[in-house]
Amino acid sequence: MVFEALRPTKSWYFLDSERKTLMKSLDMPSWTYVWIAKCLNYQGVYTSGIDLGGIVNTSSGPVKGFVTTLGFATLAIQVLNIRFATATDPLAKLTIDRSSSSLDSATLPIWPSQHQIVTWPPSSELSGERDLEALSKRWVYHQI
Repeated sequence: MVFEALRPTKSWYFLDSERKTLMKSLDMPSWTYVWIAKCLNYQGVYTSGIDLGGIVNTSSGPVKGFVTTLGFATLAIQVLNIRFATATDPLAKLTIDRSSSSLDSATLPIWPSQHQIVTWPPSSELSGERDLEALSKRWVYHQI
């Protein structure tokens, strides 16, 4: 949400109500997923925000998404949010496709909580800006 404020356009993905809820109660918007990864060979700050537009067109309307990927020296964070055209039970199951990538083993899911111990570091690492860029583009578009 903060990253969006840095974009030149005022057409933001997250709603005012979602920003206010996060600020007041620290509740994440429904259908938000967060991963972390270890990054080697990168000393700068990496930022990427991608509006996934219509990921899927279902009978109830388009499903939209937004993915933010941040890299801070040895730590990478990726946040994905999905938005449905109609109200959807936040406890419903959702399958999210991503491009086949060897980078998946470098990411650890930390939200929503899996109620499992997360072991750091992951079994593999990202290496440099090229891997951060590939990570930011791992979500695939679907048109049904």
